[in-house]
Amino acid sequence: MSDEVTVTFGQSPPAAQAGDDFAICGLSATLNSILPANTTGAWTSTNNITNPTATNASISVASPGTYTYTWTVSNGCGSTSDQVIVTFLGGPPTVNAGADASVCTLSYNLAASGGTGSWSGPGVFSNASNSNSTVTVTASGTYTFTWTSDSQCGSSSDQVTITFGQAPAPAHAGEDFAVCGLGAQLNAIIPNNATGSWTSGQGIADVTASNTLVTVPSPGTYSYTWTNSNSCASTSDVVNVTFLGNAPIVNAGSDATVCNLTYGLSASGGTGSWSGSGTFSNANSANSSVTVAASGTYTFTYTGNSQCGSSSDQVTITFVQVPAAANAGIDFAVCGLGT
Repeated sequence: MSDEVTVTFGQSPPAAQAGDDFAICGLSATLNSILPANTTGAWTSTNNITNPTATNASISVASPGTYTYTWTVSNGCGSTSDQVIVTFLGGPPTVNAGADASVCTLSYNLAASGGTGSWSGPGVFSNASNSNSTVTVTASGTYTFTWTSDSQCGSSSDQVTITFGQAPAPAHAGEDFAVCGLGAQLNAIIPNNATGSWTSGQGIADVTASNTLVTVPSPGTYSYTWTNSNSCASTSDVVNVTFLGNAPIVNAGSDATVCNLTYGLSASGGTGSWSGSGTFSNANSANSSVTVAASGTYTFTYTGNSQCGSSSDQVTITFVQVPAAANAGIDFAVCGLGT
């Protein structure tokens, strides 16, 4: 009589192989383990594994960092495990070049965030490789600067726009001057980075025109203020204009008749001189006596002079001499009744 027994011989599984440690850009990866024959395998981790029984399971994480995954192979005789370390580097850095701004200088302190990188743009940087760098430009205006940050997984950029301003140059209303008449043209200067206006003065035709016309009611010295302004500051300057008026208005006096050969002339209308057929006590005085050689009617002219021209007026004087003393002859006696 005989009997049979069946014996199944097995071996413990070979050492598990989870794959080599690796680093990868992004936040997801594919594992790559080995599954020996006659075994089953499974991944274990505290992180998300899409298919934990697959040797090439997909994994994902919430943020960059180093994560550990364990691969375990097993059969009826035992199990073995191995670990793979995966470093997720993330994507390109997230950068911020800072908020747009306006300043009243030609320099600005830039401040970016988002890793190491460099600045670029139309200016001179104190340190272009420093996220906190001072940039200086040559003239007022609006400029755009770019902060670019690089990493193993790419680069990214952000831009910031800075408006640079300067206080306007000192205002220049023009040189003081004198002018004939009662009107003149002003001549101020407007800088490129400002607007200008006349903020005080009489008779201004256009307060925003640097070369405006002005008129006044009477001769004299008048002041005009020119102001340059922009968003950063304002400056002012004053020009004094002396209006000399026109040629003088003269009056040689009223016509007259006198019973001698001398007459006291009296003119008005500024400085000037007398002319005519006579001898003047002072021809350059408005109040002058004139003497003529014989009775008659004479015309005298007074001419007034100024920086702005001359004008004249005439007066007519009739000179009459008193007759000489009457002479009836010598008294005498005569015979008879007639002579």
